[in-house]
Amino acid sequence: MPKLPSPPSQLIQTIASTSPNPSIIATLIHFLVQSKKLPEAQSLLLRIIRKSGVSRAKVIDSLISSSSSNLNSNQNVVVFDLLIRTYVQARKLREGFEAFQLLRKRGFCVSINACNALLGSIVKVRVYLSEMEAKGFYADLVTYNTVINAYFGKG
Repeated sequence: MPKLPSPPSQLIQTIASTSPNPSIIATLIHFLVQSKKLPEAQSLLLRIIRKSGVSRAKVIDSLISSSSSNLNSNQNVVVFDLLIRTYVQARKLREGFEAFQLLRKRGFCVSINACNALLGSIVKVRVYLSEMEAKGFYADLVTYNTVINAYFGKG
């Protein structure tokens, strides 16, 4: 029996893994979102986020340059929502917040879902501190400085 061709998601993963160019991956992400293949799009976003040497600005610029001309089209909102949620799920809260700020500065709408994802991650910090103290680990100055830096960023 002849071998069937690989599913499209495997083809996209192969292209993404062999292409070092974030613009190509950003174009694939927009294509996947348009095709309603959000898990695959999020997988590619995670690949870009984890890639060393790729700044948040470069990721956002690549996504913007491959986006539709209508800045706040539904597809763009979904792509940038997915970007913020991917940062949160990867436990990169500071990066997610910085991406949120960059998007707002460049005139893109970020939905309430992305805002809620960021806020939800902050709430988890409070729960974690409470659990720490319940187990006998009391926060010290370094702990609170870490929390403050996480909430407000450096500076």
